[in-house]
Amino acid sequence: MKSSFNLTASSKVFANSTNSSSGTDANSGLLVVQNGLNSYFSNQETGNLYLETSGSTKMTIDSSGRVGIGVAPTALLDIQAQGTDSRTIR
Repeated sequence: MKSSFNLTASSKVFANSTNSSSGTDANSGLLVVQNGLNSYFSNQETGNLYLETSGSTKMTIDSSGRVGIGVAPTALLDIQAQGTDSRTIR
């Protein structure tokens, strides 16, 4: 894995992490950007973006833009409650 940090005098700061599967240029891999007051967390590849806590996936954004919270998304927004509340919202 290759990581690079671009700290410049401008208002845009970014970190880029790549590996042998993603390619190694500035438009590959995982990109984290702070641009003025706006922040971006971007998978530059066609794969999914996962947010995890305690070693398990809590939210997934797939490559077509579907979001799943507590479940892999099968609809534009897919929410699966955990515990005693087992309702699913789609």
